[in-house]
Amino acid sequence: MPDVLLELDTLELVPLVLLLLEWPEELDEPLECPASGIVVVLLLEQCTIRSPAKKAAGEPQRIQFRVIGRASRRPGYSSTRLVAKKAPSGEDSRLPSSGVKALPLSALLDRLDHTRGECTSPVLAFDGDGTLWGGDVGDDFFHASLARGGFRSPAIDAMRNAGRAAGVALDAHHDDGVAVAKQLFQAYLDHTFPEELICEVITWLWAGWPEEEVKRFADEVAERANAASRIRPELRAVVEWARSHAVPAFLVSASPRPIVEAVGAALGFDRSHILAVTARYDERRVMLADVERPIPYGPGKASLLASRLSPSGGTLLAAFGDNVFDLPMLEAAMLAVVVDPKPRLVAALDAGTGVFREPPVRLALG
Repeated sequence: MPDVLLELDTLELVPLVLLLLEWPEELDEPLECPASGIVVVLLLEQCTIRSPAKKAAGEPQRIQFRVIGRASRRPGYSSTRLVAKKAPSGEDSRLPSSGVKALPLSALLDRLDHTRGECTSPVLAFDGDGTLWGGDVGDDFFHASLARGGFRSPAIDAMRNAGRAAGVALDAHHDDGVAVAKQLFQAYLDHTFPEELICEVITWLWAGWPEEEVKRFADEVAERANAASRIRPELRAVVEWARSHAVPAFLVSASPRPIVEAVGAALGFDRSHILAVTARYDERRVMLADVERPIPYGPGKASLLASRLSPSGGTLLAAFGDNVFDLPMLEAAMLAVVVDPKPRLVAALDAGTGVFREPPVRLALG
């Protein structure tokens, strides 16, 4: 097989493996892609593949891809191995077997406009990572924190305790917080450390630091990652529709509050309308190695939303999500809208998981 160059507009660190959905020939060998750090991240829904012959001819080959799992960097490799499998191409293969109907933006807005007249005090709720924007700002925050280092003893001790409680064998010779954090993250990638717990750990990594310093760092990370540019235009349009119709909107994310607030501000979300994993602070506003519970992950998304809506008698008009742990929030809405759904959500919908008031719909992108 000839060498293949993966050319991307955006490259950052996120734990992903790709399934190439359109490929001009059989591809049975692992595809090598340059990486720095632990894993490689591909943000875009499309990327460009060029063989040397096509590159010389100046004819890029456009392909689609979707996430099928996670891969970590193997010892001794200077690049991450991305497993690519041939899959049937089609008009839209990102949701290949689900019966979820795709709606263009205009049709979705019309439906929201019609449905809001049928409920009292309508409200919208949006997942962040993979829904409102591409990529995962929690991963951005985590990897930037590793690069900076400087973890303090409250965080290091808590990471060790969390690892032991989950049965993760941490290297006893590592006293460095960065090394411990990497081990826990690798355990998460290996499915031996729960995803919900890694969301908590990433949130209180800065335990021992003052709140204002954490916020300043999160703002810097969001700016360096150019996170605002990753906001999906279709979702921005839905948020703007909500504002123009005086429909409150909530951003509900399992990423750390400081980075979610930094990116959410670009969409006009203020602190009171953001539900994210929130670290606890002492009376001096120094971060503790703990979080407020429940965290907005899985059932926690729905329960936190319900606690916000119940005092005002609000009705969840629509909820938007991309992953299986968004299901409880999607089920709570009058209309469930999936956005570029991850395989686990596709599988759940195909299996008939979830009890919805109306059949879910998928927002067509691009």
